[in-house]
Amino acid sequence: MVRLSPTRKLDVMRPVLKCEDCGDVLYNPEWSEFLGEGQVRHAWRCEACGCRFETTFRLEAA
Repeated sequence: MVRLSPTRKLDVMRPVLKCEDCGDVLYNPEWSEFLGEGQVRHAWRCEACGCRFETTFRLEAA
């Protein structure tokens, strides 16, 4: 049986992002916005260095 540390288990359960500037791990966006036609925008802020950036992705129909 493989045992995972709590941090590793969390990484497997959900995708994480790394800060574009300092590389610190970001788990939750500051806010999210549904743009329509399946597009979602997330705004991120790194607590370690203050860097802010956005990501956008498209949800595929099931």
